Amino acid sequence: MKTLLTHLKRGGYYSKVLMFIALFVAAPLLVLPFYPQEAGEAHAFLIPAVIIAVIAIITAILAKEKPETPPYEWQSPLQKGSLPVLFTWCASILGSSLPFVISGRLDFVHALFESVSGWSTGGMTVVN
Repeated sequence: MKTLLTHLKRGGYYSKVLMFIALFVAAPLLVLPFYPQEAGEAHAFLIPAVIIAVIAIITAILAKEKPETPPYEWQSPLQKGSLPVLFTWCASILGSSLPFVISGRLDFVHALFESVSGWSTGGMTVVN
C-alpha cells in the first residue's frame, strides 16, 4: 500500500486526476445506506470507479518522475496548461457517463450528453 501511494505521489497530474475522478464517480455509493432500495444499482457506480482507479494506478506506475525543466520561451502558461485541462474534461466526462451505460438506463450517446450537461452545469437533460 505504501508503494502504491508513493507511485501516486510521483505519478504526475494525470494519475492524480484519474484517481480523483474514480472517487468522484464512486461518491453516490456513500448515500446507499439511506436508500437501500437502490442497492441493485451499486454496480453501475462501482465498476467504473474501479476501472478508472486501476487506470490511475497503471498510469502512476508507468509515469517517471522528471526533473523540472525550465519553460521554453515560446510556450506560454496557457499552452502549457491546456493539455491537462483537456485531459481532465475528457476523462471526467467519459468516466461519469459509464454509470448511465452500465445501468442500462441510457445508450452511450445520451449518457455522454447527460454527463457533459452535468459537468458544464448546462441544465439540459435527456432523462424524463
